[in-house]
Amino acid sequence: MPQMYDNYFDLTRPGMPYTHSHPALEGTHPASNAVRGNKMPEAPEGFHPGWDAGKNKWVNLENHIGKQGYVDGQPVTIKEYGPLPKGWSDAPPPPTPEEQAEQARAMRDGMLAATDTLVLVPDISEEFREAVLAYRQALRDVPSQPGFPEDIAWPERP
Repeated sequence: MPQMYDNYFDLTRPGMPYTHSHPALEGTHPASNAVRGNKMPEAPEGFHPGWDAGKNKWVNLENHIGKQGYVDGQPVTIKEYGPLPKGWSDAPPPPTPEEQAEQARAMRDGMLAATDTLVLVPDISEEFREAVLAYRQALRDVPSQPGFPEDIAWPERP
């Protein structure tokens, strides 16, 4: 007679996923969270076995545990077996206009900071100083451009 196993599953988790197997002891009955039978076969890639009590058989549960993504724009890490939730996306939601404006202003502020010392250098030509000042003014004017924040015409650095 072939070796029989008690194949255990977790009653507390959705899909009642398989947890482990032990050789069955002759003359005993399996625990309430176990099914006696052959040793559990390996599940295909991307799946994990789970017990379907209604059908009284093992089924393959989708395994996305640890996967990170977004549900309706909110960040989520999958913690249970099963299909991906409704509204799932691997990609983050596009930035809102307010977030785009914040990002553009941060970029503009960095560009301004990169030219702060240029206007203080004593031995630059007046022509270059005026070009730097015009560039800095154009950077300050970026938020008032008609396409801001989606369509920005960045000034060229002198």
